[in-house]
Amino acid sequence: RDPADTIIEIRNQDLEVIAIQLVESENARDLNGGSGVLDSSVQSSSVSLFKDGARLVPRFDYTFEYDTVNDIIRLLPLAGRFSVDSVYRVELTSARGIVIQTQTGDQINDGEMFTVDDKVGNSATFEFDSGYSMRVPAAYTLTVPELGGSGIVDGEFFTITSSAGNQVFEFDRDGAVQANAVAVSYTVADDADEVAVSISDALAAANINLAPHPRGDGEVHVGSSAEHTLSSTNTVVTQRGVAESVIDGEYITVDSGTDFLQMEFDTDSATLPETTKVIAITPGLDNEQIANLIVNAINQAALGLAPAHVDDGKIHVGGDRLTVLDSSNSSVVQFGEPGTRSELGLRIPSRSGVPFGLVDGEVFTISDGSNTVTFEFDNDGTTNVGNRAITFSDVSTLDQIANTIVSQVQLSNFGLTASNLGDGFIQLAGSTFQHAVVVGSSGLTQIGFPGIEATVAVNYLPFESFDQQQMADAIAAVINGNSTLEGVTAIAKTDSVFVSGASSVSGILISLRSGIEDRAGNPLYPNQDSGDTTFEINLTTGLDWGDATYEPGTTGFRYPVTAADNGARHLVVDGFFLGDEVDTESDGQPEEYFKGDDNNGIDDEDGLKNIDELTENRLEPGNIYRLQVQVNGIGPERPGFLDAWIDFNHDHAWEVFTGDHHRDIDPSTNEPVQVDVSEKLVFYSAPEEVPSVDDAMPTDVGNAILFNGLNDLYFRVPPQAGENCPSLRIRLSSTGGLLPTGPAIDGEVEDYHIDYPDARISAWHNPAIGEDVNKDAFVSPIDALLVINYLNNDVPSGGDGQLPDRSALEVGTPPLVDVNDDGFVSSIDALRVINKINSTNGEAEGEGEDALMVHYGVTQVTVTAASIADLVEPIADSLVVDIPVMASPERVREAQFAELDLSRGSSLDAVLADIGDEVSDLRDSQDGHDEFFASVQY
Repeated sequence: RDPADTIIEIRNQDLEVIAIQLVESENARDLNGGSGVLDSSVQSSSVSLFKDGARLVPRFDYTFEYDTVNDIIRLLPLAGRFSVDSVYRVELTSARGIVIQTQTGDQINDGEMFTVDDKVGNSATFEFDSGYSMRVPAAYTLTVPELGGSGIVDGEFFTITSSAGNQVFEFDRDGAVQANAVAVSYTVADDADEVAVSISDALAAANINLAPHPRGDGEVHVGSSAEHTLSSTNTVVTQRGVAESVIDGEYITVDSGTDFLQMEFDTDSATLPETTKVIAITPGLDNEQIANLIVNAINQAALGLAPAHVDDGKIHVGGDRLTVLDSSNSSVVQFGEPGTRSELGLRIPSRSGVPFGLVDGEVFTISDGSNTVTFEFDNDGTTNVGNRAITFSDVSTLDQIANTIVSQVQLSNFGLTASNLGDGFIQLAGSTFQHAVVVGSSGLTQIGFPGIEATVAVNYLPFESFDQQQMADAIAAVINGNSTLEGVTAIAKTDSVFVSGASSVSGILISLRSGIEDRAGNPLYPNQDSGDTTFEINLTTGLDWGDATYEPGTTGFRYPVTAADNGARHLVVDGFFLGDEVDTESDGQPEEYFKGDDNNGIDDEDGLKNIDELTENRLEPGNIYRLQVQVNGIGPERPGFLDAWIDFNHDHAWEVFTGDHHRDIDPSTNEPVQVDVSEKLVFYSAPEEVPSVDDAMPTDVGNAILFNGLNDLYFRVPPQAGENCPSLRIRLSSTGGLLPTGPAIDGEVEDYHIDYPDARISAWHNPAIGEDVNKDAFVSPIDALLVINYLNNDVPSGGDGQLPDRSALEVGTPPLVDVNDDGFVSSIDALRVINKINSTNGEAEGEGEDALMVHYGVTQVTVTAASIADLVEPIADSLVVDIPVMASPERVREAQFAELDLSRGSSLDAVLADIGDEVSDLRDSQDGHDEFFASVQY
């Protein structure tokens, strides 16, 4: 049901086993070719199974079986059936290698290292580098269990001790509490957040100098200070944190190399003279609020840093080799440091790019194992006998001091090559394990270690939000970018990195994996550009979801799209839909500019036929506009109704809002009368039937009765609407009266962004019918051919397909090869046209193929299915996918060309003939077709 080569969609069916047959031929029906699969190479470790992106564990989540007679891998869920409304992905390992198991950022410490050795004796060491991070400790926080009130027993209590004595807070459901206790009233029906609010109210009412507030997720910031002590040993409500997150007078410094910031926490307006930024604190601030104040202070100081508060007081600062962060004079915990291990060297202390902290008479030593030299800082012209003088003055620069040190080290004949790297950094290259540097109290900092090579940085964020996939991407990138290792490549997976060509990997969690191959040693051919062999199985109840999302440039706002937001969803019924087709998804597809459901294989957002009319003219308050909607499948037993909403007030929701009456004034306030305005459209069959703005308009009613074909529906934009209303949702159903959220028993939902910036529409795209490449108002095979020929003739070899700018006269003129409006031309654009042709030729999605032969790269995937029922019933509820192990690339290319089937039911000659018939009466030999079609341009 999905047009993508390696994605299989099954609707409303149980799946009890996934069966994968390995076939050693470019023709997946030929089971006799080749030397045969090497059975010992097919192991549980050669196959990975993921559910909704999370790796499943063999023997815990599923069992692995391999039938050596028929070369069939079977994956059987321990639960008995695979879960509906889930996406399963199978990965087959096609090569031998080492797998690095990745972790989230919070599980990796800055400075951890691992080493990769190639097979010719080269080695590279990689070091995780997060830069600076800080954590503001939580002040006393109470956490209500997830069960809320039903998990708390009446009479439980916690105690807070202060200068006023002990105060008991007792959970109360019956109105009876112990003497002098403050009641925390609750019910068993209260959720965790409601109980948290009750706790906060009780703490505030106790009059013991607390400043509490609920934090969400069942947590309460107690708002304590140094005088308070919390004890929760007599309740299931748990506590964490300390009395105060930070204390008056504590400070943090940040030196960027050019500027200096000292942030001081203050409660009494008395601060240190060096302080450049005061951060006022009160007991009412929790650690997240304090973290935000720190981030704001660093940003305002314009230090060239990009700090971010991740969560729960954790701040990522980052920085480079010049950055120096010091939180040792505060309760804020600091971890990580910019940069990785370098060759042996020294750093001169500085502040804002100026030498800082050097003292006359301080010394440091360097030794080569047999000879030790003492270097002494000198700014008064006198040094101890035998010491080499490092002269400086109050106006010396970092470069001047560094050059002096370099000169004196070179004169000492240690066998080191000293050089000034700038910004106070000195490299001592060529060191061995016999060399030693002792900086003592000189103020210098030793960099690197004698005899140890520099490491390669793996940049990451030290928080859980930096997930395993991001870590895998970071590790793979640095391994592939390393010039020392020969023949070593790395491929990032969902939660791991596959390393091939290495003799060993050490210092990090790894496993060895053998690739699937035949007896001749040929590996499984990949079906992805990345070199992977993967496919997805989408088990869905057959729901169509929306794809609206947040407005570009804003944060924290999103329309209800996904299941988590109770997004609109429709059970897909054959033949009953908007436009030309409908597809299904396992969940909403939120994406910028509402293109998530357009870009997931089939562009089924095509029910609104006059979208250009709305986007080009914009929606102005008070004016009348038309929706032209195409509907299919309406009959005596299934009527059609349309519910629609526009976000008139730009609040990222479709609901009633309050606005000014366009004319009436309240005499008591001399302000406009406030009226409720519905964002649900009220439709009329003709513009003259639409009431005027002075007539009473319904507040939240109205759905249109539809007919098969095109329906013209008219509505008025309320005077209270803002200009350029951003979004439209339309819902077709047989019941009508729908909300913008929730389920429907049939029909389809479509979301439209109706305030497109002009720049978002590609100059190579046909906004009326994206698949109509030659702009003749029809979609035909000639449109696909125009895209294919453009790819062959106009895209440079190795190019990414990005389309060039067009002049004002060229914009919108054919060939409009950017079918999916992404600014590029690729095979996806041709596939969109082909899918459109297939759908308009009357093919039902996923119906009745004997065998769907699809090719990607040099791998074939055969989904053997006479129907969806046949996918699951005849072979013990199994899905069989045939993957060839070995084939000559030349033979594969020939087979791909010979088996190209644009309609899944006709030969290449027939397809070519169809195209030829559209442009001329040419009917020639195959060579004639080739010559003609290869020359088709617009």
